[in-house]
Amino acid sequence: MNYRQAPDRLDIAEIVASKPYVRVIIESDSTLNVKRVLTGPGAAANASAVSAPGADKPGATKAAAIKTAAAKPAAERAPAPQILPMSIKKITVQDGQANFTDLSVAPNFSAGIQNLRGTVLGLSSTPESRAQVDLKGEIDRFSPVTIKGEINILSAALYTDVAMSFRNIDLSMFNPYSGRFAGYNISKGKLTTEMRYKIDGRKLDAQHHIVIDQLEFGAKTASKEAVSLPIKLAVALLKDRNGVIDLNLPVGGSLDDANFRLAPIIWKVFVNILEKAVTAPFALLGALFGGGPELQFIDFRPGSGVLDAAAADKIKAVAKAMKERPQLKIELPIAVVPDIDRPALVAAKFATQLSEVQALKAGRKGAAPGAVPPAFERLSPDAKLDLLTGLYAREVGAEPKYPETVTSLKQPADVVSAEIDFLSSGIRGHMTVGDADLKALGEQRATAMQQALLADPQLDPERVFLIARDAAAGKDGLVRLELSLK
Repeated sequence: MNYRQAPDRLDIAEIVASKPYVRVIIESDSTLNVKRVLTGPGAAANASAVSAPGADKPGATKAAAIKTAAAKPAAERAPAPQILPMSIKKITVQDGQANFTDLSVAPNFSAGIQNLRGTVLGLSSTPESRAQVDLKGEIDRFSPVTIKGEINILSAALYTDVAMSFRNIDLSMFNPYSGRFAGYNISKGKLTTEMRYKIDGRKLDAQHHIVIDQLEFGAKTASKEAVSLPIKLAVALLKDRNGVIDLNLPVGGSLDDANFRLAPIIWKVFVNILEKAVTAPFALLGALFGGGPELQFIDFRPGSGVLDAAAADKIKAVAKAMKERPQLKIELPIAVVPDIDRPALVAAKFATQLSEVQALKAGRKGAAPGAVPPAFERLSPDAKLDLLTGLYAREVGAEPKYPETVTSLKQPADVVSAEIDFLSSGIRGHMTVGDADLKALGEQRATAMQQALLADPQLDPERVFLIARDAAAGKDGLVRLELSLK
């Protein structure tokens, strides 16, 4: 090490750190060993107050510090430390190691960076200075690590703008965290992450780009701290057709905030993403692959099991989303709304039987084979009355007996109109639509959606389920069915 020291300044030309070793430990009480090392003489009481049980409660650390400082007379308070101006032109790191151990989780977590090498150029206590960091290493020999950026750690004006990259890390090494917070151990997967931390004026702007490849969960753990979310469904929603999860987790805050903890905040951001995925899965898929925020709702006309154009477009969007998220399974409900569907089925049955009676009468009159009779609505009142009279006799089994409200009318046109209404109402009231008819309609709707989904040969039929579930409601005069994912 070459250096020059004046009474009021220290300048170092170069430091060569051969095989340096750094170890960072999170103790079982969640305190950091580095913090104890960096805590100056006389600050032990404050340090213990920060690390004491309950210190993580909002305001606890800050309140304790203020109370301690206020209790001391001014003469007893330690003077502010004087920083010796200094500079280090170059630090060369050769074959270094950095180990991280977390004793706050069980089993304990440990990871190490080997073969750490590179340089730090231009360290200085001058507030405006920016040292250039360029370091490389490996985790477990096969996972490269790079650390690049600018720092100022010797000045009171803290500044950091550093990008870190970790690639090809086996996710199974994170089982202590996965088992504790996700509720499952990890059996397979790789992690690549790019992080950038910028601290300027005590303000932190942290960006985390995380890519998880081929994540698969193993055994469920008994952790009481695991999130109460369907984790496997969340992963299936986030994992693309190539088995990759690609996430961005931005975090910001003030280092002067006593309640600011980076790791818990990152975890909270991640959990928020999972919550949004599982609470509104179709909204997520609709935003990614089209179909809109209400992709899970398929509307049918009352009494109908036929997909209209709008519903068919939604099913196509669902099929596309299913192809892009190959671990998802979908459930199609066999469902009706009896109060809406039953009258529509009666109306359809009435129209069918009218057509049958009309066809029989046309045949008797010598109509050409295959000729289409005019619609009932286009017939004259007398022709309508004639058809309805015949249908009434067939369905009810008796000739109609009109009430006095009909027979007392004077005008012939009024009489015919009233008789038509009486016959129509009587025929409809005599027609029955039972539970079997409603069940058949529900099955027709589910089958229509199933066939539309599986029209794409790339979608595996084993991922599509028909379920008897009360998942229908009336919406704007239509019957709305709700799909679900598993």
